This record gives sequence, C-alpha cells and structure tokens, in this order.
Amino acid sequence: MSARLHAIRSYESTSKALVKFFGDKPLDQIEPADVEKFKEWRSKQRIKPRSQLKSKNNRETSTGKPTILRPATINRELAVLKIIFNFYNRRDIVIKNPVSRVKFYPEDNCQMRVVSTDEERLYLIAASQPLQDFATVMVDTGMRPEEVARIERRNVDMDQGYVFILSARQRPLNAKSRLPVAFLRYLTDVCGNPMGEYLFATETTQNPLTTLKTAHAGALRRSKLTNFRLYDLRHTFATRFIETGGDIVTLQALLGHSNIQMVTRYASGTLIQPNGTSSKL
Repeated sequence: MSARLHAIRSYESTSKALVKFFGDKPLDQIEPADVEKFKEWRSKQRIKPRSQLKSKNNRETSTGKPTILRPATINRELAVLKIIFNFYNRRDIVIKNPVSRVKFYPEDNCQMRVVSTDEERLYLIAASQPLQDFATVMVDTGMRPEEVARIERRNVDMDQGYVFILSARQRPLNAKSRLPVAFLRYLTDVCGNPMGEYLFATETTQNPLTTLKTAHAGALRRSKLTNFRLYDLRHTFATRFIETGGDIVTLQALLGHSNIQMVTRYASGTLIQPNGTSSKL
C-alpha cells in the first residue's frame, strides 16, 4: 500500500465518528458549541478491547469489559475535522473554523511504556519476519517506525556498521546510528544482491512497508506479554541510552527532536513499567 493510500484510509477510519455525529449538517452551520457536544458525546462512548484470542474462523473477537476512549483518539478526530474546515476555508467555502476555538484534551505524553530486556527477548523470539529485524533496528537505534521503513540501502554503511538516519520527510539529520550486529549479518548474508531500493519493502511492489500491526499483534499474543506499541521500542532505546550514561544532547541528535525539551522526559519523566505501575528514573 502506498503512503498516500495509507493516509487516505487512515482519514476514512478516523472520520467515521464525525460522520455519525454530524450527519448531513452543512459545514457552515457547525458552531464551536457543536464541536464541544461532539467531544462530550465521544468521551461517554465505550469500546470493547480486542481479544488476544481468535475464534475458530481465525477472526479476532471482542471480549472483556468496554473501556473509555483515550483522549488521543478524540483529539485525532478533532484534528481531522479541523483539517476539513481549513481545506474549505482556503477555498472561501466556509469563513470560520469552529474547531480552532475548541480546546483539545490534554494527553499524558510523558507516560511511556518501556520494554524490559526479558520482554524484548520473548517478543523477538515470537516475532515473524520482517517484524523481528524491524523491531531489532528500532530498539537498538531509536529510529521511528517510518524511518526504519524508509531505510534505503544506500543509507547503510556496511563497513562501519552505521545507518544514516532520515526523517519521515526524507530530511537528512545530523545523526547516525549503529546497526545491530545480527542485522548487519542478515544484510550481508541474505541481502547481498538486493532487488529493491528499501531494506524493508513489500514483496509485491517493493515500496516501503506501511504497517506491521497484524504481525505485532501476533507477536504479543504468542509471547503473552503485556501490550505495548511498536513505537515504545523507540522510548525503550532512549531510556536505556540515558540509564547507561548517555547525554541528552547526543540523544536529541539521535532521535531527531527539534528541541531538547522533548528529550528531557527520558531523564525525568514517568515511565510505565510492564506491570502497569509507574516509577521515576
């Protein structure tokens, strides 16, 4: 799936609640009060968590008690609504953007799930390919999933064992990360005569991978680990870097953050542990 098609499907999924709530109401009749009512309506809804078990027809089943929506989910929906209004505002179809006058829910971005070394071992054993190598690169370099997916073979220095990090916008950063030895061996042995441009590409189109959600869910199910996001492997790298004596400035360069304040959370933030409790570094 191309990045553009993936973005379109993401917007379609996020806008379902907006369509259900606002229906056929014209955009120029939507007021900030209506957006506030949408927030309140969504905050009272409940969702059923996906089961880690599968039914006989190999489909995921919904079990357990319904849980409230995360503030981040509602914020993403509000962000899509804001984008829609901005689109029509630029074309003089609507005059104002009511979402701009509505406060988004605060998100606790300082709480991050950190994967222990034992969890990492169990997860990687249970992970299928290419997830196993993909996750290994993330936890050992701190790269974002989209950065790993877009690693081009020309960005890898096999002799020195480094990969030059590119942002999601393909903007070169003043940083490079050392690749895991096991992954370098994989590149040498298996990818000596590569067909495609990207290290992690789809088999059919040779375009960068766009999602590993199914493989990630399968690895969690087989390893019987407490749920964590693939992105949390980046947090894990950063936390381990600080715990082993790394400095904030170097970490900022490796992670590609625009300001150092975004990195200080790894030195003083609250981290979510595997058992669900939190602790200070």
